[in-house]
Amino acid sequence: MALGDTLAFLPYALKYKKQYNCHVSCYVHESLRELVKFLYPDIPQVDSITDTYATYYLGTWNCGPYGAPFDGRTYPLWMAAGPLVGLEATAPKVSKKFTEPPSILEPYICIGVQASTPRKGWLFPNGWNIVVRELKKFGYRVLCIDRHTLTRADGYEIICPEEAEDLTGDIPLIDRAKLLSHAKCFVGLSSGLAWVADAVDCPVVIVSGISESYYEFPNHYRAINRLVCHGCFNDNKVNFMQDQVCPYYHGTDRELECAKKITPAAVLHAIDQALNQQVSV
Repeated sequence: MALGDTLAFLPYALKYKKQYNCHVSCYVHESLRELVKFLYPDIPQVDSITDTYATYYLGTWNCGPYGAPFDGRTYPLWMAAGPLVGLEATAPKVSKKFTEPPSILEPYICIGVQASTPRKGWLFPNGWNIVVRELKKFGYRVLCIDRHTLTRADGYEIICPEEAEDLTGDIPLIDRAKLLSHAKCFVGLSSGLAWVADAVDCPVVIVSGISESYYEFPNHYRAINRLVCHGCFNDNKVNFMQDQVCPYYHGTDRELECAKKITPAAVLHAIDQALNQQVSV
C-alpha cells in the first residue's frame, strides 16, 4: 500500500476501535512500522492476518475481490476509509510531534521534488532552484529529503535542486518524520512525504496540478493553476496511472501543462501563507 494511503486510512482504525470498543490491529509495510507505532501506540501491529472476527482490506481501487464500492478518484482520500469499514463520520486527524530536540538548530525548510512518477512533479523550468534561492535569502536552510537524487521516466528527469542541501537517500521513514517534525514547513508534491509531514504537524505546501484540492488532507497550502488543464488524477473519464503520460494532451505543447504552468511566484505565495511571512519575489 502507498505511504499516503496508509496514513490517510489509519485514523479510521482508531475511530473503529473506540466506536465499537473492540480489539483492532493492523498490518502495514515494514518500512512504515516505526512511524505507525509512534503515531498509533494503541493499535498493535501484526505480521500476518490470522483469526479475526472481521478483516478489512483498505484501498480505493475498484477492481478485484477487495475493490472499493465507490470510485476512489472522485472521493477525498482522507475520508475514503470510512465507507470501507462502515463508519459514517470522518475520523479525527491524528498528528503528533516528536519531543526530542531537533538535530538542526538553524531554521530550515524541507522539500520533496520526487513522487511515484515524474508526471506528478512540478515541471516549471528551474522552478525548484528559484524557490530555494529565495528561501535561502530569508535565512532558511532548505533540505531536499527525497529517497532518490534523480529519477527518469516518461521522458522527464527529476533531480535534487542544486540550490538545496542534498539529504536524499534511503533513510528510515521515522528519521524523515523527526526531521519534518521540527521543520518550519514542507514544500512538496501530492506524495507520501506530504502525508508524513502532516502527520507530525508540519505545515505542508503542496505544489500540484494533477489532483484536485479536495483529494489530499484538508487545511493544507497549495500552489495550483486552475486556468489550465488540471485534476486528471481525479477525473473518472481517464486513468492517470495507465493512460499516456498526459491523458488529454500527450505529445502536444500542452502536455502536463498542469505541472509546467505553476509559477515560482505562486509557490512562494503558498509558502508565505504557511510561514505567515513574506518571502515572495
